[in-house]
Amino acid sequence: KMTLGVEMMAGAVDSPWGRYLETPGRDSEMLAADKSLGEVFEELGGCVLVLGEPGCGKTTSLLQLAEEFLEGAQADPLHPVPVVLTLSSWSDPSQSFFDWVAAELSLKYQIPMAVGRGWLSENRLLLLLDGLDEVRADLRPACVESINAALQGIRTTGTVVCCRLKEYRELDNRLALNGAIRLKSLSREQVLSYVAAAGPRLEALKSLLERDSGLLIEARSPLFLSLMSQAYSNLSVESLAGERRATAAARRKQLMDAYVARMFRRAGTGERFG
Repeated sequence: KMTLGVEMMAGAVDSPWGRYLETPGRDSEMLAADKSLGEVFEELGGCVLVLGEPGCGKTTSLLQLAEEFLEGAQADPLHPVPVVLTLSSWSDPSQSFFDWVAAELSLKYQIPMAVGRGWLSENRLLLLLDGLDEVRADLRPACVESINAALQGIRTTGTVVCCRLKEYRELDNRLALNGAIRLKSLSREQVLSYVAAAGPRLEALKSLLERDSGLLIEARSPLFLSLMSQAYSNLSVESLAGERRATAAARRKQLMDAYVARMFRRAGTGERFG
């Protein structure tokens, strides 16, 4: 598992702890490379905004956090249960946010709305909200206000919201969470170390990245590195000798074509994915 680089983002949230989180004279505070999102979550009292560029690993990090807290919930009945919800379906500013959550629990997890409302009132859920940037642009400020209104004045076990950095910066209002972190692109060294550690399985990809600086830039996105690792797994160096492309668009198309072709081959042979 690769650890994504993260940094504290000062000024991204309306937080009563803001002065404590800020580093005087600086816009952001770099976090240790080995510090996990779970540790940041605990330090910030369970209310965190996760920002980043497309493909930087926001959703993956959210799911890893969900897995971590699910293990805790399985071991301790009093531990809050993490639920991952996608904000793209939020569209009604007149509906209370917790009513939206209860409806989503019913739709996505087949949990009766009365039960979901009860869990929310009893503070038994950890809300992991993905895709604020996927809310319709003209409704996004209202969505932020709806979340803030739901969290105001209540004790909460935790709320995590993910959003693309550009779309969040375009908002005039801010989420009332305790702090924000930004996921950073992988470094060149991280990418090459990752493919080298995979050994012969990714030898062809390693060779390709070493001779194609444009593709190496693409690989700094955890999403595209994952796709490359799937698409080019167990291929020979010779088979990728002519895979260089002049433009980023052509490289991405070639990568997606290779990935889809491999997935269809796996489906046909019954090979497990991943």
